[in-house]
Amino acid sequence: MTLVSGESSDRETESFVSRFLHSEAAPPSRWRRLVQDMADLFFPERCLLCGSLQALPAKGICTDCLELFEPVLPPYCTRCGDPIPAGAEKRTASSGDTELHCLHCRQGQSPEPVVVTRSLFVYLGPAHRLTLRAKGGDENAAWLMALLLEHAMGSPFERNEGPDWVVPVPQTRLRYGQRGFGVTDVLGRRMAHRLACSFQPSVLQRRHGGRNQVGLKRDERLQNPWDQYRLKGSANPEGKRILLVDDVRTTGATLSACAKCLLDGGAKAVRGLTFARSE
Repeated sequence: MTLVSGESSDRETESFVSRFLHSEAAPPSRWRRLVQDMADLFFPERCLLCGSLQALPAKGICTDCLELFEPVLPPYCTRCGDPIPAGAEKRTASSGDTELHCLHCRQGQSPEPVVVTRSLFVYLGPAHRLTLRAKGGDENAAWLMALLLEHAMGSPFERNEGPDWVVPVPQTRLRYGQRGFGVTDVLGRRMAHRLACSFQPSVLQRRHGGRNQVGLKRDERLQNPWDQYRLKGSANPEGKRILLVDDVRTTGATLSACAKCLLDGGAKAVRGLTFARSE
């Protein structure tokens, strides 16, 4: 999976913004266009992040805020997919390694099974605020996250081997009841549409009573989620290539715990995709 190509951070961001600005849904009907024009006139759309009336039509964000997002850029760890800090790849190459590995993988501190994961944005600034809004119950924020993910990311599977299923990391029934929707469901559904594969929101189930990962230290995060997820009784992932979708990746333990359930159930391969990567 790659972000829109570019040789520097500025060019990468510029290319991403341009691609997003020119993305369009199916052409609206004449009547729908008229209704939308009237709505724009009397109820101008505000940017979800700054509240300005300069939001792009049907996107919910202004260009100024869009340009503040910080993409996660290569080089990536060839084992887990984490970004490698600038200069570290030169040190790795000089040590004789033929593959680029992040610090956690080199030290054996990445959770097993390792899930090759790509993330769109660094979990700072607007990406952080937008995610918090979505987790707080703002479905428009979740929709915007999905739209950004859909138009900027591709599949982490090898070329010509796209996923058979897109599976969202499940949330608890309590969270779903509080929000009325699932953030990862919204992200996963859009990616399944983008990749023309089956969206499977009911394959995994989260057990009741588990601790939330928020606020835990790294070693606690690595141990916490392993008994919290399971395959639903009727789910059969045997032979499937599966794309796991989550909102934020920190240690990768949640994705690994979910991947273990799928691999134990016979899945052929599991990759990960998240909206943001927390340092």
